[in-house]
Amino acid sequence: MVRCLGQVPRSGGGRAGALGLAEAAGRVGCDTGDMAATSPGRTSRPTSAIPTEGSPAATRVAGARARGADAGTGPARDEPSAAGNGAREAENSADKAENGAGGPAALSPRELRRQERLRVGREQILDAAEELFGRQGYRGTSLQQVAKRCEFSIGALYLFIDSKEELLRAVLTRRTAELMELMAGFLTAEGTGAELLARLARTQVDFHRRYPEFGRLSIQIMSAPGVPGTPGFREGFARGYDAAIELEAELFVRGQRDGTLRPGDPGCLARLFSAMVTAYHAMDPEVSTDGVALPDDIFLSTIAAAFAPPPDGPSTR
Repeated sequence: MVRCLGQVPRSGGGRAGALGLAEAAGRVGCDTGDMAATSPGRTSRPTSAIPTEGSPAATRVAGARARGADAGTGPARDEPSAAGNGAREAENSADKAENGAGGPAALSPRELRRQERLRVGREQILDAAEELFGRQGYRGTSLQQVAKRCEFSIGALYLFIDSKEELLRAVLTRRTAELMELMAGFLTAEGTGAELLARLARTQVDFHRRYPEFGRLSIQIMSAPGVPGTPGFREGFARGYDAAIELEAELFVRGQRDGTLRPGDPGCLARLFSAMVTAYHAMDPEVSTDGVALPDDIFLSTIAAAFAPPPDGPSTR
């Protein structure tokens, strides 16, 4: 079940009653970095190894992460509501009184409390949406159901997002950014290409088990009926997929250089690897409701055998 901590009571006025939570807040989908860093059960980003700034690997990883963060996202919107502007001005005046005119630039206790309320509110909405999208499907979930799950009024929900599609984008972006961070760490980790590929497969399977609703949602997204048909959505999802393939292809290049992975076009091999991982978590009983149990060691040994060098030496055929 979703953890809706610090829940905000439903107010009769809806929009007015929610201003203490979302005034001038920017929308759910506007600050994806913050959302990735504050996923449920996490207090910081994953501690994976990151390439040194300025190195070729760092340049490739930075580009892949940027494209991965675009998966399912649209242009960020900064425009707060008129009511939010008024609330922000009132709070700014209160902050000046609290700190003194021309006081230090440090955030006031009032502003820190406001930002924490916003963070909790965003997480509640994303947690609830991820659960409902995963269990009921995107098309089978309404914003009213999301608001009810969080004990928000529908007016309060609309202070954070404008549409169900925007909410889906934010849900996908939060988990995609976290997964891309984990994947990027393998580019600078110790080990042969084959060892790192096996560890990457294990990491991806475990990630979807840690967030099974996201795993089910990602399976739905892979099928045409499961995704919105609005312009830009499919393109954003494709950019995220390409970013993941680029990272995986780097491991194949490494394995081909050290002789532990078979020859062939790294991009094509990465797509085959990705398809195998996707198929496995699609039938994983811990993720899919229609799953069929297959031991992890069989899956990992299949991955190893599929991409091992041919026994008679390198071949490009």
